[in-house]
Amino acid sequence: MSVSQDLEWLDQTETELDHIADAVEESSGIDRRDFVFWSLVTAAASTFGFGSRALAQAPTSAAQAPQAPPLPPLGNGEPVSWTFQPYPGGTGALMEKLIHERGAAAFQRASFTVEPWTGPVPTAPEELAFLPAHRLSALIHARKMTSTQLTTIYLDRIKRLDPTLLCAVTIMEEQALAEAARADAEIKAGKYRGPLHGIPYGVKDLFSTKGVRTTWGPSCWRSLRPGSSRRAISGIAAARTIHGTFVADRAARRPDRHRRQRPGASRSASALRRRARSCRRRANAD
Repeated sequence: MSVSQDLEWLDQTETELDHIADAVEESSGIDRRDFVFWSLVTAAASTFGFGSRALAQAPTSAAQAPQAPPLPPLGNGEPVSWTFQPYPGGTGALMEKLIHERGAAAFQRASFTVEPWTGPVPTAPEELAFLPAHRLSALIHARKMTSTQLTTIYLDRIKRLDPTLLCAVTIMEEQALAEAARADAEIKAGKYRGPLHGIPYGVKDLFSTKGVRTTWGPSCWRSLRPGSSRRAISGIAAARTIHGTFVADRAARRPDRHRRQRPGASRSASALRRRARSCRRRANAD
C-alpha cells in the first residue's frame, strides 16, 4: 500500500481502538492511552511496514550521512532549562529575525489601552461569555457590569458543562465570588487596578496555590494542599483577577469528535475549558 493508504488505515485503527479502550482499561487495568499507543505502535511496525521501510531508506554507510558531534557531558549540578523555543534554529535565530525586521523596538515593552465601551450592553449570558477579555474589562471599568455578575456567568457554565467535558479538578466557587465582591467594592471606591481587575481566570492543575487542592495530575496527590503559592499565582492575584477554577491535567474530553475520546495531557483541558467559555482567562505552565 502507499503511505497515504497506510495512514488512512492507521487512523481507522486508532478510532476502533478508542472505542474499546475504556472496556480494556476496566477489565485489565491497562491505562487506556497506553493501550491505544502501544497497539498503534505494533500496527505501524508490523501490519503497515513503517519500520521496515524506514530501515530500507536509512543510509547504509557513514559517508552518506554526516556524523553528529558528540553531546557535551551534563553533570548533576547543571541547571534545569526552564525555556522551550520551538523556532527553527533556536532562540538566536529568532532574535536575529526580530532585530532585522523591527530593530530595537522589538524588545521595548508596549502599553495596552482598553478602548472604552460604546453601544448597547449585551444581556444574554451566552453572548457575554464569548466576549474578548478586553471588552469585558471595558464593561467592568465603565461599571456597566460587575465582576460578580461576570464570575457567576462563568461559574454557571463550568458547573453545567464540566460533567460532560471533565475539564476541571477544583471549582472554587465560594472563593471566586468573594474575590469578585472585593473587586467590585474596590472599583466602586475608585481603586481600579488595571485591565485585568475583576476578570475571572482558571489555573492549570500544576500551579501550587496555598491552601487549595492542587493534584498535579496523578491521583496520588489528589488531597495535596500546598503551603505556599507559585509566583505566577501571587502576581495574577495582585491584579485582582478572580481565581475561579483549577484545570484538569488529564481528565478532559474532546467535544468536537467522539466525547468518549480524551484530548490528552498538559494544556488540552485548559484549552477545552477556554473553548467552552467556562472561564475568560487561563494561567498555564509555559
